[in-house]
Amino acid sequence: MTSPATPQWHPRTHAVHHQIQALCAELATLPTDERLTALAHLEHAVQTVVLQAVREAAVNARTEGWPLRRISLHLNRSHEQIRLLTLPEVP
Repeated sequence: MTSPATPQWHPRTHAVHHQIQALCAELATLPTDERLTALAHLEHAVQTVVLQAVREAAVNARTEGWPLRRISLHLNRSHEQIRLLTLPEVP
């Protein structure tokens, strides 16, 4: 249940978490080879999407003048990881 102090995104992240848990429970009934393949695809998809969103948010924060340590606090990563994350992408 949300309260006035609960960010609007909070219930949505919980909903996605529960959907992924339900999917993993369904995948547990598959033959082992199919289950492993499906989980590898799921892991890759989630990591790719979230990493891109984190990178964009960190770059945006740097553009707004946030120091590395402030960004690292919010992302629960070291300031060195944030520095590397926000380097310009090489084509």
